[in-house]
Amino acid sequence: MEVVTPQLVSTATASPQSVSVFYRITALWALCEALLGGVLHALHLPGTGLFVGGASVLCISLLAHHCPSRKAILKATVLVIVVKGLLSPHSPPGAYLAVFIQGSLGYLLFLGKNYFKLSCLLLGVLTQLQSALQRLVIMLIMFGSDLYRVAHEFINYILKKAGFAEGDYVLYIVIGYIGLHVLMGVFVGWLAGRLPGMLKKQQHKLDLSSFAYSGDEVFAALPRRKKNIWKRFFPFLTISVCFLLGVSVYFDLIVYNTAYKILLRAVIIAALWIWVITPLLRKVLHRWSTTKRSALASELDQVLQVIPYIYRSAKFCWASTAQFSFLKRLLLFPGRLAAIVI
Repeated sequence: MEVVTPQLVSTATASPQSVSVFYRITALWALCEALLGGVLHALHLPGTGLFVGGASVLCISLLAHHCPSRKAILKATVLVIVVKGLLSPHSPPGAYLAVFIQGSLGYLLFLGKNYFKLSCLLLGVLTQLQSALQRLVIMLIMFGSDLYRVAHEFINYILKKAGFAEGDYVLYIVIGYIGLHVLMGVFVGWLAGRLPGMLKKQQHKLDLSSFAYSGDEVFAALPRRKKNIWKRFFPFLTISVCFLLGVSVYFDLIVYNTAYKILLRAVIIAALWIWVITPLLRKVLHRWSTTKRSALASELDQVLQVIPYIYRSAKFCWASTAQFSFLKRLLLFPGRLAAIVI
């Protein structure tokens, strides 16, 4: 195990393997947040919390395993937030909050090495619960409790026409949504507890003789998130809610006033969030990250130095799985990349 101490390394002469494992894991976590999270947020794909949160749990567990002090998790959290702001500046403020919560949970849960697997399991479950509840709270704030009643009446209307009994199916859907995240948390926590041993086995299998590092390829090759204003104004959730309200009004399931009330509330809150709250939060985050960037200049240099190495390692890992099917390549790729980087 390595002690987390800043060690100044010249990017021109030293290899990334000479950088502390703390900075290598932190760089891997930052890339997962900035690139994977940025792509999923940009495309408004469901399951962002499942995958990005799962990757965060794995990285935090590796930090807890390799670093003697759990304060390293808090330090890594700050570095990840700053690097995420550099590589993915248009990420929503909620994404930064999620990173902070995940890092704080890791710091609180990893009290000792004797309870490592239990801590991983708790971290996986709590992180996924936080992700699920965060989205439910956002929907409740944006559309209000009336949306629950509309969805309840609409689903029962459809099922009644199909000959099924009425019931509180919306509640079942919400419970199922939370349950899916809990199951994912259990799986990720179980995997995180066994990850260090799995990576050691993977390292013995890999042939790294053909892999050489070159630091010249870096940030130009990293994909950047392009700001798409239409995707910000018309996400899938808003379109779905408008469709639900329109159909409900058409079939006289709700009165016009209720539909107008829900839409007006959503428009006002969305406008405040997009044009008032988000810009203010981004200014605060920018000011905070600028301050931290100056205070943690040497640590940031270590993390940024490893990023091009991870990028080249990713290309090597993907090429090394060329003989497998696409699905199997996706399953093998993360483990091989982590094994090389760490």
